[in-house]
Amino acid sequence: MVVLAEPDPEDDMVRAIGKAISILPSINPEEMHNRKLYSWQDVAKRAEIVYDRAMKCSNRSLLERLSRFLSCGAWAGKVLCMVMIIDYLLWRLLQPDDDIEKAPDISFRH
Repeated sequence: MVVLAEPDPEDDMVRAIGKAISILPSINPEEMHNRKLYSWQDVAKRAEIVYDRAMKCSNRSLLERLSRFLSCGAWAGKVLCMVMIIDYLLWRLLQPDDDIEKAPDISFRH
């Protein structure tokens, strides 16, 4: 399923890509899937950990975020700030009105 190579684009990467292309016809996708190299329960647990960590992050204001983006470089910082401002304006524009009925919260049991 994986052909490893050194990150050298001139030699090793080309060789590894060539090898991967040559062995591709002999690989049976169903057989690879049945090897159980991963489980969806494990994937879900790891995703939940990532989301829990993200929810614990501090909620910075837009101005704090913009000042952090400006420090990313002369051009990249300005581009990131423009993208952030446009994203924020679209988010504000597309938020639902206050008179829309909200769905009730549902608690799931683990």
